[in-house]
Amino acid sequence: MTTRRMGQQSDQEWREDLLSDPETRARYKEEATKKALWLPLVEARQEAGSTQMQLVERTGVTQSQVARNEPTAPYGAASPARSRSRATEPTP
Repeated sequence: MTTRRMGQQSDQEWREDLLSDPETRARYKEEATKKALWLPLVEARQEAGSTQMQLVERTGVTQSQVARNEPTAPYGAASPARSRSRATEPTP
């Protein structure tokens, strides 16, 4: 069991407190739904070897929206999409 100093909350307690507000809970659900819809699209884009800009052209959303919904790799690790794009970049 971890000993906490007075006033500290566990992540779970913090999340429960945050989501106890109905407005915050509704916003959280909305964002989670958007993310769940984007993830298969991003994975399909990566598997097809398409670029973010190709997805932008096909869907009409902005590049920043696509980038914002791309999964991020852990610190220091290259994302699969980034590794693939580097492999296909022309060398000077």
